[in-house]
Amino acid sequence: MIDAFERWLLRNFDETGRAYATQLTARASRAILGVFTLAGTIIFIGITFHGRVAPEVLNPWLAGMGLVIASPMLLTVAFAIQGPSTEAALRPYAKISRLTTFAMSALIALSIWILLPNADLPLQYVMLVLYTTFVAMVLGADPGPWQMMEQMAVMASAIAFVLVYQLPYAVPLAIVLGAVAISLVGLHRMTYQSIQAAISARADTERANTALAAALADAATQRDAKTRFIAAASHDLRQPVQAAALYFERALSDGDPRLRERAATGARRAFAAVDALLETMLDHLRFEAGAVTARIEPVALEAVFANIIEHHLPAASAAKIRLIAVPSSKWVLADAAMLQRALNNVIGNAIRHSNGARILLGARQQAESIVLWVIDDGRGIGADDIPRLFDDYVQGSGNGAAVGGFGIGLSSSRRMMELMQGDIMLDQRWQRGAAFRLRLAAAPSAREERLWKAA
Repeated sequence: MIDAFERWLLRNFDETGRAYATQLTARASRAILGVFTLAGTIIFIGITFHGRVAPEVLNPWLAGMGLVIASPMLLTVAFAIQGPSTEAALRPYAKISRLTTFAMSALIALSIWILLPNADLPLQYVMLVLYTTFVAMVLGADPGPWQMMEQMAVMASAIAFVLVYQLPYAVPLAIVLGAVAISLVGLHRMTYQSIQAAISARADTERANTALAAALADAATQRDAKTRFIAAASHDLRQPVQAAALYFERALSDGDPRLRERAATGARRAFAAVDALLETMLDHLRFEAGAVTARIEPVALEAVFANIIEHHLPAASAAKIRLIAVPSSKWVLADAAMLQRALNNVIGNAIRHSNGARILLGARQQAESIVLWVIDDGRGIGADDIPRLFDDYVQGSGNGAAVGGFGIGLSSSRRMMELMQGDIMLDQRWQRGAAFRLRLAAAPSAREERLWKAA
């Protein structure tokens, strides 16, 4: 029942404040259990000392004790109603609880000098037993450092009373009370350490469970994504293979040489498409296996841009997109083939999905780096897609774009840029389409480049 009560109190807390909240609620649960015992003891004192202690002294003390006994219950009710969910929101509760406990200990220590002088000897001994029980109970509920000091003050007050009023066997009794106090402190110090370790272990378990749930969800997402990847690969490979077969049959059966040549050209294009798809998949598998290394050397962007324009111009023309490369004389430190594939992936995505009218490819120097830009004026990237844009097997959620591809183009570009000691990112400041920024180290000048290669 106590565990269910604590879980209910902790229902609103997230990971950041849960450890501290767990510590407080565990303390509150133990304190509430002790309240019932203490309430019974106060009723006993009120009845027993009625007529023995002056009402103007006894009644204020009883009222004060009633207030501090009710405080844990009131705090718990307020906590449950308000339902704070952060560690900062818990701080006022912790401070009020600390003040309440201090007030209770002070009233108990004071009661020794209010009650016991007016009691007979048997009742004095009974009360000393009750004080010792109270100290043990409080330390059991909250064996923290401050509580230990307060309860030692209560025991010191009891020992002082025994010695001042010279009860029978005062010195041996004082020694026994002191020994009990030291034993309680040692015992509950160990209890405190065990409780802290249990709370820490509980918090670690909850964090581990949360991490496990996240890992399982991620594994399920990866599994589903790979399933979609395999389905997409099968579909995309089947189309050019079937087209190649049809072209091949036509080239064999058609009597017109021009038609045979046209069919042979179609078959070659279909096989080239198959080769490109297989290369994309093999690149991805090699990246996943860590079997790819980059051969870093000075690379002229002028040649890279020319190859990219030549490669994508037919597809861009078919999509009615102007493909513009800003002339550049800059050099970067990169793997030429890898850089071209990384740019091909970004530009290919823009041609297929942007639905824009223009794609701009350019470069600009920033300090010791060269930043390459691929900017389109299309529909842009959906806000929901941005956080996972460079993850494996991720395809856009739609945003009006055409569906297709394996979802590995941008993730492959990210890996290639990392192998070349660079990076790639989406510049979210660009609002009229999408702007991708690829950063690489700037290469030496042309003269230094010749010396680099000669070395």
